[in-house]
Amino acid sequence: MYRFHALFALVLLALSFVSCGRDGDRPNVVLVTLDTTRRDFLSPYNDQASTPAIGRIAAGGATFENAYAPMTVTRPSHATMFTGVYPRTHGVLNNTYLLADERPLLAERFRDAGYRTIAHVGTGLFKTSSGFLRGFERTNPGDEKSRDATQGVERALASLRSGDGRPFFLWLHLFDAHFAYTPPVEYLPEGEWASRVPQVNHAALRAESEPRGGDVSRAFYDHARALYAAEIAHMDDALAKLDAWLLEAGLRERTVFVVVADHGEGFEQGIFFAHAPMITEPGITVPFIVRGPGIPPARHAELASLTDLAPTILALAGLDPLPDAQGRSLAPLFQGKPIEPAPAYFAYGAAITDEVLATKKRRVAKNEIRRRAFVSVDGERRTDLDPYRFHDGVIWDGWKLVVREDEPVALYDLRTDPQTLDNRIESEGERARDLALLRRDYLARIPESGDEAPPVLTEEEAARLRALGYMD
Repeated sequence: MYRFHALFALVLLALSFVSCGRDGDRPNVVLVTLDTTRRDFLSPYNDQASTPAIGRIAAGGATFENAYAPMTVTRPSHATMFTGVYPRTHGVLNNTYLLADERPLLAERFRDAGYRTIAHVGTGLFKTSSGFLRGFERTNPGDEKSRDATQGVERALASLRSGDGRPFFLWLHLFDAHFAYTPPVEYLPEGEWASRVPQVNHAALRAESEPRGGDVSRAFYDHARALYAAEIAHMDDALAKLDAWLLEAGLRERTVFVVVADHGEGFEQGIFFAHAPMITEPGITVPFIVRGPGIPPARHAELASLTDLAPTILALAGLDPLPDAQGRSLAPLFQGKPIEPAPAYFAYGAAITDEVLATKKRRVAKNEIRRRAFVSVDGERRTDLDPYRFHDGVIWDGWKLVVREDEPVALYDLRTDPQTLDNRIESEGERARDLALLRRDYLARIPESGDEAPPVLTEEEAARLRALGYMD
């Protein structure tokens, strides 16, 4: 009898460990996506920036210095974060497309693993009908958007406080940095411009640019940047409250906290605010910060993509990866192990068709956006990028190749020319051809839905890719 009771006690003890391992040992996960946020407006990427909360989060974890968005559009980029695949594969090519029901999502993986899944989003682009809230148990009430960062964080905290003991996966999306720039009054910069133009919206842009033939003054440009920075400061203060609550609740040490952006913003090379038709570095580079248990403070120079987000988060939570993911987990880096190098692919195009914009009102709005996509600042415009033609490209080994409608048109050395002002396509013809081949091979690995099997490389082409260090 004693042996039976002893054995029974051991079984109960073992079951308790299994239960603890299943629920108690799983980390919580907070995913913060900052809409339209340039990484150089954040302290971890620019010593002159002032975002102390994000700075503290980065100081306690991993900061990726070379992370890229696949597209400078909100829905496509978020869809890549939630699926681990590029837009050409998940099919969300602009903000009018919906996520396909059959595509497995990050939140569904967490829900199926027993997590509480919570979403609070700052834009109507992610309403229930979009497909992006699939897998979340709790979302904004009645498809309302959280109008600003403070409200978004307060709603998120209310959801977290009503927990039931299960680990949680929280997606918090903050939209404040997106145009128009309308920071709360207490964040307005000092000076004449702040009192005269407290918001830079379409009306303010029109009033400034139309009398100047599409040009804006340097003073207006600088003011718009200051308002943009103020929006980011507001988001940072809100995140400080969320992080402080995690500490007070005793959850910080067992919570994976991720801060990323879906894409950047203009303010460079003559592009004012229209981030959608951008492939310049301020548009496609993104912050990518991960703090959590087992993640030592470090800066990582490895090339990363938002396709890597879902594989990394799931690996940190000990969950199976999503099927057919095109990204890879970055988690081995946190243990001092290497990861397989991979190029970063990017694209943009005028994918909003006239059929979608069928009404006269929408056509007018489309032309307005096109007309203002590129403006000059005091007569200076430094880009020849055409917003009406499809561009894509690849980044590899410090070089960036830009292709326009299948024709290589620009090549930049990002190590010596991070502002991409010196087009080396003529002087580096062989390198451009090698990167064009790499792009072709990589596109075959990220096919469009329903594509045939990828083309087979010739031995000569494979040898060239091996010389690039891309293929084994």
